[in-house]
Amino acid sequence: MTAQVKNAIDENNAAMMSAFAVGDLKALGALYTDNARFMLPNADPAVGRSQIESAFGGMISAGLKALELQTDELVEKDDTVVEIGSYTLKVAGDAVADSGSYMVLWQSTGEGWLISRDIVCSSVTQPV
Repeated sequence: MTAQVKNAIDENNAAMMSAFAVGDLKALGALYTDNARFMLPNADPAVGRSQIESAFGGMISAGLKALELQTDELVEKDDTVVEIGSYTLKVAGDAVADSGSYMVLWQSTGEGWLISRDIVCSSVTQPV
């Protein structure tokens, strides 16, 4: 993997965390391809930028204030990169609301590296 590709993904992850912190839904959606799929636990997939923006909006409206991402592994193949990592979602007061792992499929596009598929796996047990 080239340093340029890794840097682009690192920059996009930093942009995602910053956009989440200020509730910039358009900036969050812009990190995804037009036909991207965002798959959150216990929810139907959000398909396309508009639905993905709505999914993030729901998270922020529910009181989530911060998203932290930690890349653990990047695997490049042609014009795609698979990223595996861990995430933490926090509410006011820096309290952890959720944490877990994720797998993202990045796609090289005319707009740069964008997320094509985003699967989130929570490690927090949900009440029944």
